[in-house]
Amino acid sequence: MGSGAIQADHIMDLRKTSPESILWHGFVCRTEDTPEGAVFGDRTDGTTEMWATEKPVPNAISLQEMTWAGDNPSDYISGEVQSGIQLAQTIVDTIIHPVEQ
Repeated sequence: MGSGAIQADHIMDLRKTSPESILWHGFVCRTEDTPEGAVFGDRTDGTTEMWATEKPVPNAISLQEMTWAGDNPSDYISGEVQSGIQLAQTIVDTIIHPVEQ
């Protein structure tokens, strides 16, 4: 397993979190290394993305580690799609006006 760091001049934290947000710990691993009791999904590259509220004990199986704040990582994408639909509808409603007959 490799190690290292990425150098950056400045890091911007654009996360929108609130005090009541749950902090989830996630990592990407080989599918056969996925721990039990976690929210997970298989990825197209043959790996698995795993999320849990308890920080996993490091055991050298993760290829990438990350954190996320919110209610449930399984609901995130569908929630973002719904937000996009609502935003698009608002924009459409402001530029398309019914033609009076």
